[in-house]
Amino acid sequence: MALMRDAIFHSEGFDPSSQMSPCAETRNQSLVAPRQRTQEPTYMSGSVIGLCYENGVLLAADMGATTRFTRIPHQPRILKINENTMIGVSGDFADFQYLEKIIEAKMIDEERKNEGFQMKPRSLYVYLSRLLYQRRNNFNPLWTNIIVTGMQDGKPFMGVVDMIGTAFETNLYSTGFGNYLGMGVMREAVEKHDGKLPLQAAVEALQSVLRVLYYRNTAAFPDYQIGNCTASGVKIEGPMRIDSEWEIAKH
Repeated sequence: MALMRDAIFHSEGFDPSSQMSPCAETRNQSLVAPRQRTQEPTYMSGSVIGLCYENGVLLAADMGATTRFTRIPHQPRILKINENTMIGVSGDFADFQYLEKIIEAKMIDEERKNEGFQMKPRSLYVYLSRLLYQRRNNFNPLWTNIIVTGMQDGKPFMGVVDMIGTAFETNLYSTGFGNYLGMGVMREAVEKHDGKLPLQAAVEALQSVLRVLYYRNTAAFPDYQIGNCTASGVKIEGPMRIDSEWEIAKH
């Protein structure tokens, strides 16, 4: 009888499943796949290196992003915020672009108020630490590590924020692979000058770290930028090219 009833319904163009009760519809909706979050970044960028010196603070980073199969060169990752603040970002490049838009919107909002106030580096550092921690608590983190640098009340400032919102202040740091290969080079330079590192020695230390990363890290690029923040403002130079030597590879 059931087979006969179904045959009659279908012959008349009637589909029993279309007359589903509200309870059945709710059960079906509960079977829909859950909302997905980013499980793995796609376009990854290399290390960002920060170093405070006697009269300011430096940021350096190579220019590019990679996937498992492609390399995208000439992608700057040092961003000037205002005349006393700049940031460098490593990690997922799309998340860096998203952060860039958020910071730009906040700076426009500050200018719109027309109070004659510019965001200081410590304020931006605290803001980004809260933002990344909030995203982490929502199980939707931004896959980035950020170095915030600038001049805070006439003194060099550097703060680091990672993808889960962990934040700390320091005078030298490197994200990514550079955290293993570059920290010793920078510490040695600082100790050699008793903590009063001149600009030229600081630049040479950053270039040494970038050179080591280019030799050792397959995701690194030969082109790089260096940003310098002093009491007179922010200046970003580049692209420049690492002076590498590959003759030893023939042996």
